[in-house]
Amino acid sequence: MKIRSVLEHEIESVFHIEKETFEPLNYPLFVLKQYFDLMPEYFLVAENKKGKIAGYVLGGLNLRKQIAWILSLATKNEFQNTGIGLHLTKNLIEKFVEKGYKCIRLTVHPKNYPALNLYKKLGFVQIKNIESYYGDNDPRLVLELNADKDYQIKN
Repeated sequence: MKIRSVLEHEIESVFHIEKETFEPLNYPLFVLKQYFDLMPEYFLVAENKKGKIAGYVLGGLNLRKQIAWILSLATKNEFQNTGIGLHLTKNLIEKFVEKGYKCIRLTVHPKNYPALNLYKKLGFVQIKNIESYYGDNDPRLVLELNADKDYQIKN
């Protein structure tokens, strides 16, 4: 599995994974294209041996607060539980740390146990529980990683 920056022509493949994983709360295609235009260095994909996109991670920066965010992480159903999500997340964290961002946050549904386990394995801790993050009583946990204190990049 190769982790690299997404190419523009691959955004539609990423969109299909996003939709498969998060519908009805998935990012629309145009939003993914805008993220690509704004911060392509924080938009990574996992490419399998056949050159197909198996998963992706999308990050962003809050420049004012010096906080990096993991905005979305997903793998195609057929590649779940293979470690792709872990490798994608570690690669994105490395990029944040290289740019000097030590505080990294994300949100996750409280019942998304596979994601919670992955993030806890990396050192993320819960800092908030928001009962209606997206509205309509859709809860999310806000997790945070202090890359100086809680995380060591292991290759």
